[in-house]
Amino acid sequence: MSEPRHAMIFECDEGDVWLNMVPAAEGDDDRSPAASKTYGPFGGVEEARSFADDNFQNTGFVIPVYAMHQEVADRICMHYVIDRIEDIMGNYAGGCGLLDDFKRELIYNLGVNQRSRNNG
Repeated sequence: MSEPRHAMIFECDEGDVWLNMVPAAEGDDDRSPAASKTYGPFGGVEEARSFADDNFQNTGFVIPVYAMHQEVADRICMHYVIDRIEDIMGNYAGGCGLLDDFKRELIYNLGVNQRSRNNG
């Protein structure tokens, strides 16, 4: 019988279900997520669990479903804020000292490379 090891099921944005687990756990085998492999896609959670049951030794528990989808209703996109600041600053030819400082602070915290990637 196999010893417990990392195993989880997750659903990606496209709706496919994937199994991520350590295929073997005997003796001194690495059982951490670093040693895991991903299998799939599957049509659903039960299909992924059946695949694990049919192809691997008992993990010692029901493989959990990892919830990757989280609601983010109380946050605002920093790219949006920076874009709006730039729009406002475009109306003032002489510049806006404090607003310009705030924009630079946001870009610094966000990261210049991330800002460049977002603006394509």
